[in-house]
Amino acid sequence: MMKQFVAMLNGPHDADGNRRHNRIDTAVSRALELRLPLLVVGDSNHGSDVRYYCEYARKQGVLEVVGLHRNLANTLIDAYAIADHVSPFAASETSGPTIHLVTDYWHLPRSLVFLHAVLKERIGTFRIVAVPALGFDPPAEIVLGEVKGINDFLSGDYGLHNAPHPPFGKPAELAHFS
Repeated sequence: MMKQFVAMLNGPHDADGNRRHNRIDTAVSRALELRLPLLVVGDSNHGSDVRYYCEYARKQGVLEVVGLHRNLANTLIDAYAIADHVSPFAASETSGPTIHLVTDYWHLPRSLVFLHAVLKERIGTFRIVAVPALGFDPPAEIVLGEVKGINDFLSGDYGLHNAPHPPFGKPAELAHFS
């Protein structure tokens, strides 16, 4: 049987520094509906968001929750964390794992490009199901930054320069990440 996972990329905090719940609520719903393990991925707050969202998911009834946190807080690093976690399952299956990727609708295109590239490099055969989390509309410059991130990645320039604007919903010390 093909191994499946729900993978939620942690999102930005609101203007007051509070955690948003649109991504985790979408991920929990998908994990419960399909009875799948939930991977809570990425954290620009030194692991505190991963711990919080893992506990939140468990309290909602998700039976298997895994937190994946690396100190470099960006979407590409998050894609590698997912690939590293699912790669042992890929070796034992001919069809590869299925990842139900949950993130905000505006972050989904860049996340899909990154995850697809990393999974192709690391495991070869896989399937990604895009699961958009709704409920939050970012400023236009953030959406344009997402497009720039895709372009930079595809041209080989991702991470080689400073982000064009302060990080959205992340601590100020992460301003160097694109």
